[in-house]
Amino acid sequence: MSALPKKRLRKSKGHFDYEDNFSAESQTRFVIIDLNMLNDIFNNIAKCRYCDRSFCFDVAENKSSRRGLASNISATCKYCGSSHGSMTSNSVPAGYEVNLRFVYGMRCIGIGKSAAQTFCCDDELASSSS
Repeated sequence: MSALPKKRLRKSKGHFDYEDNFSAESQTRFVIIDLNMLNDIFNNIAKCRYCDRSFCFDVAENKSSRRGLASNISATCKYCGSSHGSMTSNSVPAGYEVNLRFVYGMRCIGIGKSAAQTFCCDDELASSSS
């Protein structure tokens, strides 16, 4: 990492210490995944706990719940309607972990908000302005 982006981060990060909060030993991993593939995985390995049917889930994103790169996804049983949802990232005091990691990464390589927005638009990801 070059000294310039690190220097900028030191000035602007305030009380949040990236190294203390995101160690290499952390079990959290971030990936970009196609929801259709996630839907296939759910349908191949899971049974509904309420109606005991297999191959019954619809996985969907609640687009109004997007918070930058974090969003809410849910798996809903087609037969009984039971549903379970979750955010795709852990909440941290300054927002969502995936957003903090994304901004940190963009700043480490020396590019800013407009480049992050271009990346998100080009890859059909959520707007990084949140």
